Amino acid sequence: MACPTKTLAWQTERAFEEANWHMLQDGILCDVTFLAGSSKKEEVKAHKFILASRSPVFYAMFCGSLAESSNTVQIPDIEPGIFRDLLRFIYTEDCTINEDNVMPLLYSAKKYETSRLTEKCKDYLNTQLSIDNVCVILQHAHKFDEGELEEKCLEFVLENGENVLKSDGFSSLSKAVLQKIIESDKLKAGELNIYDACKRWAVQQCEKKGDKREILPADLRAKLGDLIYLIRFPTLSIDVFSKHARILGVSLFSPGTPGTLVGNLSLQCCSSILTSKSDLKISFQESKYSEEVLFDNPQIVEPEKEYSIYAELKGPNTYKGENGLAEASSDSSYLTLSHPVAKRCSNYRSRCKPTHRRHSNCMSEKKRDNVFLTDFKSALQALSAVHQTT
Repeated sequence: MACPTKTLAWQTERAFEEANWHMLQDGILCDVTFLAGSSKKEEVKAHKFILASRSPVFYAMFCGSLAESSNTVQIPDIEPGIFRDLLRFIYTEDCTINEDNVMPLLYSAKKYETSRLTEKCKDYLNTQLSIDNVCVILQHAHKFDEGELEEKCLEFVLENGENVLKSDGFSSLSKAVLQKIIESDKLKAGELNIYDACKRWAVQQCEKKGDKREILPADLRAKLGDLIYLIRFPTLSIDVFSKHARILGVSLFSPGTPGTLVGNLSLQCCSSILTSKSDLKISFQESKYSEEVLFDNPQIVEPEKEYSIYAELKGPNTYKGENGLAEASSDSSYLTLSHPVAKRCSNYRSRCKPTHRRHSNCMSEKKRDNVFLTDFKSALQALSAVHQTT
């Protein structure tokens, strides 16, 4: 007669991590319940002892001075599946990382200070960088202050600039990360492609607001802010630039004392008014030295034509430039300034006669594709001589 086989208990036939995982999966002696997920919440049970022994955040949650008084904890920022992956690693030092869960898992690891899982996620990301995902990874690395990973992502972006700029992820970058990319001298991309990518980025930022109205050039300009000055328009060839140049507006000096300048601004060509702004108001703001004034209808710059910009303003004294030029020129165009002073008003005249449609020397600011104004001060100092006065 055969002897009966003795069955070993699961506690004795498994390693420590496997036994813990078995207790978690079967809900044995669990003493805390998490409600994970934002919309559809799911219960996930666990053991306070295990969690507190592996995570300083969980320790503070259960043992600190502000410990949870309830045995049910809300986790709205982590989805149930990701939270279970986190627990699996806490219990067993193992979990499967893939392209679908790596970013939310990295977020969870950072939140609960499980440094081993953080490193595991970073190691995975370092080996998986591609044109399609590098911007998403870069943004998360910046958000989580992972300097080493962020630097590696930046190097990849700069080396593969032309293709990365066209990726869907580029438009989702934050303004701070976008600045790091376009200000680098190592970015391997044509300036026109950088411009196109920045324009798409600005459109995306406007659409995030959910406003159904038409997105105007001024909206895009406002979203870009000082980023526009990082686009190196002077490096574009005349032929390329001429296809995108528009006159959008000018930069006028702001009041130097409390008060408001009021008046009008017009752009003229051959004695004809092309566009104007009659309700111009520039108010005093502390530490603000100039105001960008945009025309309602941007104008294409045509070759062999003379353009004049007139501004008539009334109000307090403004800031002014020093040692400015009355005339400046380049190979393709020239600019002259005059600012006759009348009582409580002044105006200046700016003219340009470009060989091509390039308008780089016509205004204190220049416009590309109805969107961008770029810095002109370093190229010509002429407009710094303008002084509005009472």
